Amino acid sequence: MSLLRLHHIGLIVESIDEAVKQYATFHPSYTCSNKYYVTSQGVAVLFFQATTELCFEFIEEVQIPSAISTFKKRGLGFYHIGYKTSEYDLCIMNLINEGYKVFDEIISEAYENKRVRFVLSPQSHWIEIIEE
Repeated sequence: MSLLRLHHIGLIVESIDEAVKQYATFHPSYTCSNKYYVTSQGVAVLFFQATTELCFEFIEEVQIPSAISTFKKRGLGFYHIGYKTSEYDLCIMNLINEGYKVFDEIISEAYENKRVRFVLSPQSHWIEIIEE
């Protein structure tokens, strides 16, 4: 879908600070965003820019239960792939038409209070759609 631009790979971590230290070993020229608290999801997030084309979102549970509690209980670390789009509404409509399951929209502090939706692909992969 050409409306989407890869933004990040979302990873669940026990500690954002520890994840930064560990990933810095492999990406010594990294940069980091501020740490954001996404209150509606009960998580803290930080964007770790490993290279110009590779960004990880580290997601730490700060409130129990949170949006990632079930994933943590299952021992999962990989969470989702995030895409930004300037055609947010059209993109969501296209995904629905293609059989993706669309979840409730949130307004995220991590994206300057822009709209965000998680969708589940027909292959059961989580994808985050972020309004530009």
